[in-house]
Amino acid sequence: MFFTRPVTITYRHFAPSKELTRLVQHEAQELEHRPGVTTVRVAVDRPHRRHHGQPYRARVELTIPGRPLVATANHQDPQIAVSEAFRAVAHALASYVGRRRSAPPRLRLPWGSEPAPDQAG
Repeated sequence: MFFTRPVTITYRHFAPSKELTRLVQHEAQELEHRPGVTTVRVAVDRPHRRHHGQPYRARVELTIPGRPLVATANHQDPQIAVSEAFRAVAHALASYVGRRRSAPPRLRLPWGSEPAPDQAG
């Protein structure tokens, strides 16, 4: 099954391997069954100033109705950084969905209508 929503992958300051690109695509496919995800953007970079021990940074951004969810991870291995960033954004998505489900439903009225006297605050 292929990810039917747009996936944008950006690599900065290094040449990506085919394995890394496959990993990003695989991780994005894992999110396909999640409701509400409209886009996935992934950026993997190797900062100019080398941070000792953590030279690769992965950033994953999911766009869902209402807000973007963003997670980042740093690691010496870009594949581990990507996996950790996807794991973190999946956790954030699950948390967001759980909070939305547990929130009380809002009173939704047609545009321009007034609440009935028994529904008013």
